[in-house]
Amino acid sequence: MLNIFIVFLSYELHLPVFKQGDDLSHSIQETKSLQEAFEKQAECYKLASDICLKISETIKNHEENINVVADTHYIGISGPTDILEKLVEDGTLDEEENDEDDDDDFDEEE
Repeated sequence: MLNIFIVFLSYELHLPVFKQGDDLSHSIQETKSLQEAFEKQAECYKLASDICLKISETIKNHEENINVVADTHYIGISGPTDILEKLVEDGTLDEEENDEDDDDDFDEEE
């Protein structure tokens, strides 16, 4: 009998969008005109759209094996490494940071 193991890992997705008003305000401050600010904002949304479409295409036909956790400032994607690793290699997804060691940096004062 052949045993097949599928490795599932978790990754983070960082879209270039924070809050629409804050993002536009930042674009206005960094450009010379409102037209440029809106064009810069459109570029960010286009990049976010391209990222989402790339992920959509990658997970097509594998959706039952993909898990997404989306919260206010966090999007986590987990699934089989052989599917999602391509997105890590091209920079679309980041390996999820492990916060378990953070407690070692905390010194208790007595």
